[in-house]
Amino acid sequence: MKHLIIYALLPIVCLCLAPRQLKAQADVALQRYMELTLDQVIATAIDSSLNSMLAQNQFLASYWQYRSYKAERLPSLSFSSTPIQYYQTFVKRYDSQNNIDLYKQQKSIYSSAGLRAQQNVVWTGGVLSLETNLDFLRNFGMDTYTQFSSVPVRIGYSQSLFGFNSFKWSKKIEPLEYERAQKVLVYEFENIASTAITYFFNQAMNQMLYEMSVVNVAQCDTAYQTGLERQKIGNITQADLLALKLNAINARNRMENTKMNLDKSTFALASFLRYAPDTQFNLTLPTDIPSLTIAPEEALAYAKNGNPKMQELALNILRARQNLERAERSRFSSSVSLSVGFNQVADRFKDVYSDPLRQDAVSVSFSIPILDWGRSRGQINMAKSTLNTALISKEQAEEAFEQEVILSVKDFNMRYAQIISAHEARQVAELAYEATYQRFLIGKADVNTLSIAQSRRTDAQQSYISAIANYWAGYYAIRKYTLYDFLKGRPIDISIDRILANKRRK
Repeated sequence: MKHLIIYALLPIVCLCLAPRQLKAQADVALQRYMELTLDQVIATAIDSSLNSMLAQNQFLASYWQYRSYKAERLPSLSFSSTPIQYYQTFVKRYDSQNNIDLYKQQKSIYSSAGLRAQQNVVWTGGVLSLETNLDFLRNFGMDTYTQFSSVPVRIGYSQSLFGFNSFKWSKKIEPLEYERAQKVLVYEFENIASTAITYFFNQAMNQMLYEMSVVNVAQCDTAYQTGLERQKIGNITQADLLALKLNAINARNRMENTKMNLDKSTFALASFLRYAPDTQFNLTLPTDIPSLTIAPEEALAYAKNGNPKMQELALNILRARQNLERAERSRFSSSVSLSVGFNQVADRFKDVYSDPLRQDAVSVSFSIPILDWGRSRGQINMAKSTLNTALISKEQAEEAFEQEVILSVKDFNMRYAQIISAHEARQVAELAYEATYQRFLIGKADVNTLSIAQSRRTDAQQSYISAIANYWAGYYAIRKYTLYDFLKGRPIDISIDRILANKRRK
């Protein structure tokens, strides 16, 4: 009876589960087959690729470093405390009556708490502070007593005299470091876009070759069958027939090879975009190619102002000057510390803040090396050499960079004409092949003419895709150099808030 009930309910359960299974299968099928354009591949790569994640995390490290620098320029408030400190030990004491030293047992409990506010002074390199403290001490034993000590308020200032001012140099370097970090992020995104272009057109090329190889297999089979029919009436030689058969065999071999290459490029593209390994793509080649001409002088101006490599060279010089000043000012050290406030000691807590006494402290210290065997001079000379190296390296790098940008722009300006020429050649090669193929079917073209037309059609199609790939690769290379979008006429920007929001969600 139980089995009958199960068998009776089984169809109902299957009907209930079937829509969900069909929907799951549809979702899997949708996930594994994607139609993408070049812009979509670039956007996905910038948003989801591992390279993008790495670039964003490197930027965030610089972002938090800059936030830390900004925080150092603001007032800070800290609380310090020793909740309890217990001692039980023997201490040496002098007995004045017997004129001897004795060891006596001592037990004590100590506790303290304090607040300290401080502000770094950028222009002088000093630290201005405001603090308050309260201490408690209780001794046990023969001399049991309790004491409270307070510092209601104390204002102090300390700084190095004629020394190295790290705050001043941080003010010069840290904002430039953060600005460079933002430009590096844009640069890396453009680099990712260039990589995406390579993957896209490699996949598009293999996709085109495979589709053409499938058509070629069918046409070579048809040509071979036509040759067999023509042989029956003596309209084709045995050598031509064997050539047609060889063409059919080679066409199948090429189809297998192109399928293998297509599978490899498909897997590589899916891995780069972080899709499922079995995702299949149908890529759409960009057809709206803008006729864009970029002035080399304009691109060079944007590159000098926007490229992070140029900014890194300037920062290297700034860091070298910082190290030189640090070496020069570290030959001797001197400092001053001033403080004024109030303090009081009492046996009861209610008295510790009554009638506080004035507390002043002034401290001046200095250290001058008398004999260091040329150590300070060596550090200074080393810092000077580093600065000179940075200056020369900047000049050399700028010359090489200028040449690279100008040559890239000139090369790109010829790409559009190459696309037009390749497009025209592709159309001519396609028409020539179709005409030759039809002429062959009616016996007015030989095998060699058909093979040549087929080879020219494949070469023309490859040249057309390569021309488009070179155009967009060249354009994004210039974008990477200049961090400027010449199609939209504006600098390339990123949303820092969006990156921070994405990291919070993850």
